[in-house]
Amino acid sequence: MPEVRKGHIAFQPDERPDLQTAREWLPQYSVLWDAIEAELRDARSYLFSQPNETRRQHTEFLSTPPY
Repeated sequence: MPEVRKGHIAFQPDERPDLQTAREWLPQYSVLWDAIEAELRDARSYLFSQPNETRRQHTEFLSTPPY
């Protein structure tokens, strides 16, 4: 991507890789992938501590699969 700053990472919205694929494609950013994984784990943990209605609204809003 010659038009962006060095270190910039971007994926097309319809071609976004999952975290494991991103790790395989760009292993030099392992510290970033670890941080993203930790933040996702914390967010899921927090979400599961919430009432069912809050989890449903969150899932519906983000169109994410329920975990």
